[in-house]
Amino acid sequence: MTDVNPVGITRVQIVGLGLIGASIGLATRQLGYYVTGYDINSGIAEVAAKRGAVDSIGLDMTADVVFIAVPVSGVVGVAKVLLTGENPVNGELSELTEMRKVAEAAGVCNPEQIITDVAGIKSGVMQEIRHPRFIGGHPMAGSERLGPLGADEKLFYAATWVLTPTKDTDSKSFAILSSLIRQLGAEAVALEPDRHDELVATVSHVPHTVAANLMLLAQEQSFREAALLRLAAGGFRDMTRISAGDPLIWPEVLIDNKAAVVNTLEQLEKKLSKMRSMIEEGDREGIYNILKEAQGARRNLPQRANDAKNLAEVAVNIPDRPGVLAEITTSLGRAAINLYNLEILHVAEEAGGVLVMVIDADDFSKAKNLLSEKNYQLYLRYSGDK
Repeated sequence: MTDVNPVGITRVQIVGLGLIGASIGLATRQLGYYVTGYDINSGIAEVAAKRGAVDSIGLDMTADVVFIAVPVSGVVGVAKVLLTGENPVNGELSELTEMRKVAEAAGVCNPEQIITDVAGIKSGVMQEIRHPRFIGGHPMAGSERLGPLGADEKLFYAATWVLTPTKDTDSKSFAILSSLIRQLGAEAVALEPDRHDELVATVSHVPHTVAANLMLLAQEQSFREAALLRLAAGGFRDMTRISAGDPLIWPEVLIDNKAAVVNTLEQLEKKLSKMRSMIEEGDREGIYNILKEAQGARRNLPQRANDAKNLAEVAVNIPDRPGVLAEITTSLGRAAINLYNLEILHVAEEAGGVLVMVIDADDFSKAKNLLSEKNYQLYLRYSGDK
């Protein structure tokens, strides 16, 4: 089964050319798209261009898809400039705003331009930006390497890329963006913004704080025992690798998601306290049971997205009303059903259309039962090897 390529997509714009933005640039250029890049730091933009991440530097308002790859605090400002020309932060985005005005005056703004972001927090962004063609996104991929020099065109291969559609999301825009993300080698998973933030606290935000503090603990002990860091073997290096990532983005991510992060830290503290008590009391059986359970949980982690071999193409009739796409895709995301591809076949405005999706064949029954509870009828169109 082959992927459905985004229809009519030829040009990509990236705002923010750090590790993620430049990696998107490398990957989309490799796919044959014309990529324009902009960064508030002109030096970074020049490095990205020399690295081959963009075809040109500037703002291309004719682009079909725009990736906003700036820290979470900057996403809303950039999105508002691109969508409306409004500049809520003035000085920092004055250059971008002026380029947007020039494009508008020249009549070259694409009225169907799709805009997404890559920030690690979604609820705040989605509350601020309610627009049919803005779709929140978060690629669950990264590297300890920094900036455009650390960019990698394969960074997103087999990664999960979360999208957060809402009842206002344009179905065609969502289908195009999902397909483009699939072309980058990632798996698109739809989640509600609040749910996304709760989940990433456990699998991303708290692990980063743990890795950072474990690294600091080792460093402090090394001041007394110079040989300590020389003993750092694979396990320690694996656990602390993410602490080498860019520290600039993390304070605002952790604070913006503080409710979920603090709750997760409290749960982790309880588990560590329980383990400490078992060690103090010499409870070998209790320690073994915890480690055994953790071993099983680790081995049962889902396979990475592109490891799947047997896919099924399924379809569901959908009515023409707001929120249908978000309801279906986020329901599948909550149930951990991988969404490999998606397209909308419109029948007639009054009749709605057909949502065609590609999922794991083994998940067909689960998806069918899940959607039937919401009064949608899912049927199989094709099943076979990928």
